[in-house]
Amino acid sequence: MVSIGGNDVRNILSMNDLAKDDAFKVRLDNSLSSLEQTLKVLRTTNPNSNVAVLGLYNPYAKATSVEDTRLLNTWNYNVQQLVEEDQRAIFIPTNDLLKFNLDRYIAKDGLHPNSAGYQALSNRISKSVETIISNQSMQ
Repeated sequence: MVSIGGNDVRNILSMNDLAKDDAFKVRLDNSLSSLEQTLKVLRTTNPNSNVAVLGLYNPYAKATSVEDTRLLNTWNYNVQQLVEEDQRAIFIPTNDLLKFNLDRYIAKDGLHPNSAGYQALSNRISKSVETIISNQSMQ
């Protein structure tokens, strides 16, 4: 299970609009490079392992601009594209699950999931892992 880039995206979303695009590109490129390296190390040490990479969500969706939403979606899209190059890895989206349920799934700190949010994420992860396992047993 890999979750990478949450703090980078959070920091970008808090920047003024003039600084966002440049910082976004740099941090996305660095994060993709780190993820690619992580997957290579995992494949070197255990070529048959299954890897699940969690997409990012925006706990501030109610106060987010269209531009911030675009940046988050671009981030998740690029991570998903990289993950899908690996036959034994899966990208698990989380933004769609949380953005319509912020009041129910985000803790009082306004950032992290609460117990119901973690349960919803856990259910999504379980279903995704079941899909991986069933697809592998068919091969």
